[in-house]
Amino acid sequence: MSTKQLPLILFAMLAFCRSLSVCAQVNSLQSQLIYSTNELNTYTDTTSLFTIKEIILEGNQRTKEKIILRELPFEVNERYSLSELIEKFAIARRQLMNSTLFQDVVVSLNTLQGYDAAVKVSVIERLYIFPIPFIKVVDQNLQQWVTDSKMDMGKVKYGIKTTMKNFTGRNDRFSFNITSGFTKELSFRYEGLPLDNKLRWSGSLGVWYGQNRDFQYATVAHKPLAYRNNEDFVHDFLEPTLK
Repeated sequence: MSTKQLPLILFAMLAFCRSLSVCAQVNSLQSQLIYSTNELNTYTDTTSLFTIKEIILEGNQRTKEKIILRELPFEVNERYSLSELIEKFAIARRQLMNSTLFQDVVVSLNTLQGYDAAVKVSVIERLYIFPIPFIKVVDQNLQQWVTDSKMDMGKVKYGIKTTMKNFTGRNDRFSFNITSGFTKELSFRYEGLPLDNKLRWSGSLGVWYGQNRDFQYATVAHKPLAYRNNEDFVHDFLEPTLK
């Protein structure tokens, strides 16, 4: 190899490296976010129609895919212009947020291959378990409990109410309540029992069991008359519900 050929060889090597760098940048751009509900639009073609080839769901640890997909105003293989897609993305985010299942939702046009689009729906799920303790006097009001009952703790009922939202990932709800003290109660309730495959109709069922130290046996002059035993339970009840 002569010294005259050396500059040509170096120039060819630099050109080859430059082409590799450009290819890498193009491939990188193809995998970048094109449009998102929380980013600026960086794609300028607003007239051509894009075909949704794929819908990618991300972040739904508990929520079932069909619960998210039914809230989207678009489906795979549908075609829209970019402006229509942007409007659809905004509607999708609003409907998913209105479901109260998520803290945040981002709908994005993730990748484009020609005019085939991949849409990504990223969600952050909410906390679904809500335990609430409670305490309540059985007298008509707190003042009567203090003055007449001398703050008798035997006339107090207490417990915890717990609600588990999105119980099975189908936007359903399971709740159970435990009460002790003057009254003993245990109740369960499930809401969102699916009645059709599309989850458009749902029902609820539950059961309520308890023991009371009093029970009402008559009403005189619009006032209830009740028998009360502060030492023992005098009435048991069991109430199933189905709606």
